[in-house]
Amino acid sequence: MNGTKGNLAQIDRLRDLFNFAFRAIQSYVKNPENRLKVASIALFFVSIVIYTPTRSTSDLVGPLLTATRELVYLGENVFSEASFNSYSPFFYCVMAFVAQFTDWFSAMLWCVINICLYLGINAVIMAIIARSQPERKTFSYFIAPLLTLVILADNLYLGQTNIFPLLFTCCALFAYQRKKDFSSGLLLSVAVAYKVTPILFAFHYVLRGRFRALTGLVVGLILCLLVVPSFYFGPAKSVQYVTQWGSLVIMPFVTGEDIKTKTVNWGYMNQSLEGALHRHLTPFGKVAYGGLHKVIDPAFLNAKQAAKLAVAIKALLLLVIAWVMFKYRNAKERSFPFEMSLIFMSILYISPVTWISYYIVILFPYAVAVNEIIRRPRGDTGRKLLTVGLWAAMLISAFSLTPRLQSYSFLFFGNALFFICFLVYTLFFLPKETPTPSATGLEESSLS
Repeated sequence: MNGTKGNLAQIDRLRDLFNFAFRAIQSYVKNPENRLKVASIALFFVSIVIYTPTRSTSDLVGPLLTATRELVYLGENVFSEASFNSYSPFFYCVMAFVAQFTDWFSAMLWCVINICLYLGINAVIMAIIARSQPERKTFSYFIAPLLTLVILADNLYLGQTNIFPLLFTCCALFAYQRKKDFSSGLLLSVAVAYKVTPILFAFHYVLRGRFRALTGLVVGLILCLLVVPSFYFGPAKSVQYVTQWGSLVIMPFVTGEDIKTKTVNWGYMNQSLEGALHRHLTPFGKVAYGGLHKVIDPAFLNAKQAAKLAVAIKALLLLVIAWVMFKYRNAKERSFPFEMSLIFMSILYISPVTWISYYIVILFPYAVAVNEIIRRPRGDTGRKLLTVGLWAAMLISAFSLTPRLQSYSFLFFGNALFFICFLVYTLFFLPKETPTPSATGLEESSLS
């Protein structure tokens, strides 16, 4: 790249990373050789931005904007069992900026914001990978985003709210990898306060004994859940809303009960572990969808038994993560992106509700897997294992074209197979050597 050069593996501050990414994008766009690719990317994003406000319904223009306006601008209490949302008071504080505008402009603005955040996510993932894996070929940076393009589009034009917490989670991992534990906890608290599921990364803090990160997480949660809402609702109402939200959403999940808001169901859009178990191992799929469900679904459990089985599998997932962490306790740098990838994928299975758009978090493990496949020699058994898992996820998930097909949980089963292959590779095929920083850096000139 003309002018400055940088090295991703040596960048320790997020501000420097985003400056690096901005300059790299500028260089890439200005390079005449990239005109067709830049035009294609621009056309994709511009088309979605234009299409988004033309939709008559979306998750944003509907329940999210309505609830935000009722709570923040009208002073109405939206935390009740009749609510179709399970979001915290902090979530509505963040969305208040977007909700002040008309529906069509809010939808377009949120889409543009998410595109910018998505570019930032990719930059952070690149920097995390650069610390533990050798330099990648330029084209490899486009593979994982391309593999998740449909899920990204789903997030953008439906006005979904998954990209914001994903960015803050990745930033927390960036700081965590660079031993900035308190900052990591603060950044993760933003993601957790906005959407609870990233709290699973605190499990890693605990098992690694990174108590400064836990302190940062606790301090951040106090700020996000109590202090920030006080600016909007006042201290008394902030405490009231957080308490109500906790009783409706958090406590039922912790105690194994059903979440009390109207957000949990086992319909085709829910591609979580529990969603798949209820659709196929209970009569739900046969009754709700018929068709092949009547032929292929075992349906030998009732709802309570399926819930207990889900709890057992979730506990097993946590044990597996602990096993991986114990195995690589002396090779943390090399295994770091793999451990984080396993936690990202576990979030999809541990949450009782995983809508299709939530699978945007698979971007992180896909990027790690793609880079590992490229750097491993041809014929390597581990390389073949990751390749098979990635292809299986793509091919099986591709059948999720219609609501009827989505009811067969292709997205869940495809990525569950990828998870298994990824886990086996991490446990038995991952080389323990840590490349030197000079081998892992990506100079800006290589992106031009």
